[in-house]
Amino acid sequence: MRILMLTTSYPLHRGEGRGAFVHELARRVAARGHRVRVVAVRFGPDSLPREEMDGVEVVRIPLAPGGLFTFDELTLRDPRTLQVLLSYFWGNLRETLAPRRRWDVIHAQWDIPCATAARPLGRLLGVPVVATVRGISANWPRTHPGVALATRWSLRGARRILAISPVLLHELEALGFRAPRLGLVRRGVDSGFFSPGPPTPGFAESHGLGGGRVVLFVGDLTARKGVPDLMEAFGRLSPRMADLRLAIVGDGPLLGPLRRQAERLGVSGRVHFAGRVSPATLVDYYRLSSVFALPSLAEAMGTSAIEAMACGRPTVVTSVMGEVEELKKARAAEVCKPEWPTSLAAAIERALGDAEGLGRRGREYALRSHSWEGEVETVLRAYREVLQETSSAKSVGL
Repeated sequence: MRILMLTTSYPLHRGEGRGAFVHELARRVAARGHRVRVVAVRFGPDSLPREEMDGVEVVRIPLAPGGLFTFDELTLRDPRTLQVLLSYFWGNLRETLAPRRRWDVIHAQWDIPCATAARPLGRLLGVPVVATVRGISANWPRTHPGVALATRWSLRGARRILAISPVLLHELEALGFRAPRLGLVRRGVDSGFFSPGPPTPGFAESHGLGGGRVVLFVGDLTARKGVPDLMEAFGRLSPRMADLRLAIVGDGPLLGPLRRQAERLGVSGRVHFAGRVSPATLVDYYRLSSVFALPSLAEAMGTSAIEAMACGRPTVVTSVMGEVEELKKARAAEVCKPEWPTSLAAAIERALGDAEGLGRRGREYALRSHSWEGEVETVLRAYREVLQETSSAKSVGL
């Protein structure tokens, strides 16, 4: 099959973590013998406009205005939002239609704006669309009438809609979508790579994290991830836990404010800002950590939390996570309320107190629910089904 993937989040270069799960899907589909082209966004000058990564053809379109770190920076009231969306749609049209290449399937990796762009592209090319709904920024609430209308319009162009969590599945059912058009896909995690074990010898000492317990966060430093709440919770725990450290892996617009927050709380000497790291270094951070915390304000699934669980680390998530009920049932993570540092601090304490059991149950959950083989098979089955339906419709003249 010839597959065109549209995404707003993708690694800027090989080994970079932003949108790595989309690249992992693309490369695994390409490894099955399919031709895959990804049209992504160029969020800065550090990435090439065109390249091949692991057998995947990657094209990155620029946005206007430039300087954005991620779509999460935009809000419904931001005057840049319309300009950014228009430039995104135009870039996809230009890159997809100009080469006049033939595609069998278009796979939109988000509803807005990917499926929004995919709907007219599918019509123009006569190609069926599959859409994966991975969630939406806290800045773009699906309960907003305009966003709900745009989501419904965008997804009506898709023959298959794959939601990555039960919560998202229920949201889409509320918008009027039903099986077999609507289904669930579990995001894969490489549980062989992300696995329990000690960090590289000397890793903790070389990063100033030796001799104590470490609370770890991994993700973009944006408002949606709730890292200021984690900093506040850490400030409350610090006076009672002199050996506790906080490690923050990631980058984003909140880096400066977080540094200033740490200084204001008097914990700057106990907070380690790692920036973006390679996958191998990321595994070392997971293995080093005493507890992993993902304090998101909105989170469809939470890849970093599943990676931490795959590494056998006790994990804390907020109640907004898309599969929180399943996590509770499996006792695979501690759950706290979003935007409530006191609740987060208490959950971190509980996780530290049950580190071995929580880590074991988390690993079991990751192995059971988040295999890459399962995600790839679900996606390829969706491709085959929409192609069969399209072929059947053409054969009867529809």
